[in-house]
Amino acid sequence: MRKIKSVMIGVLILFMLFSVSACADEDTATGSQVSQQSSQSWESGEMPPFTEPGANGSRTGDKVGFQFEMPQKGEEIAVLHTDMGVIKIRLFPQSAPVAVENFRQLVAKGYYAGVIFHRVIKDFMIQGGDPQGTGMGGESAWGKSFGYEFNKNLLHFGGALSMAHSQQPDSNGSQFFIVQAPPSDDVTASIDESVYEQGTQKLYAQHGGTPWLDGAVNPDGHTVFGQVFDGMDIVNKIAEVAVDANAKPLTDVVIQSIELATY
Repeated sequence: MRKIKSVMIGVLILFMLFSVSACADEDTATGSQVSQQSSQSWESGEMPPFTEPGANGSRTGDKVGFQFEMPQKGEEIAVLHTDMGVIKIRLFPQSAPVAVENFRQLVAKGYYAGVIFHRVIKDFMIQGGDPQGTGMGGESAWGKSFGYEFNKNLLHFGGALSMAHSQQPDSNGSQFFIVQAPPSDDVTASIDESVYEQGTQKLYAQHGGTPWLDGAVNPDGHTVFGQVFDGMDIVNKIAEVAVDANAKPLTDVVIQSIELATY
């Protein structure tokens, strides 16, 4: 167990070293209610207002695990076309309105076309979104970085789409990562459900993930704003590519385009 924990700590340190420098008891909302807001946009490219979390530490009343629900008919989704296959992602604009709108506006501008996954760590995550391909570049849709949007019901389970940042407050930009960590008994045992919602431990045991990146336990955590619902096999395939000492693929893995589509 100590060996496994050491590996986890080492991976976390590696991620931090190479992070970007730019850059209730009863349900009160259902997954379908969340999805009804998915096409909302703000005029003139303005940044939407931050929505403060409620008493339960989340911006919606959805029970933890709602991110695994399939999109509703008519919901806006993101489709990532890579040179290794297609990844389809559900977005969560009520839970992370700024991060989602940032992503939407960058996608609409074609910002991610031709961008590579510049950092790939098997059994951890795949990261992209930097036009420079170095992990040191990129900016938000508004030309300035923005802050965290943590939710206790929207977490870093396997397949989560999350914002990458430089471990500094308000440093989200254009870079993102997709969690690829498999289930781990050691990780599951570390989850304190007095901090999380009940049932979180079971979900991490089922889906895997990186709970140490959750804002619920880490003040420098990351903002989950989407979830892969189709194409996790492609994420796993990308995670298998050979990389150099900086975790950069030896052969570029390219995001050919990202489109916003209606499910």
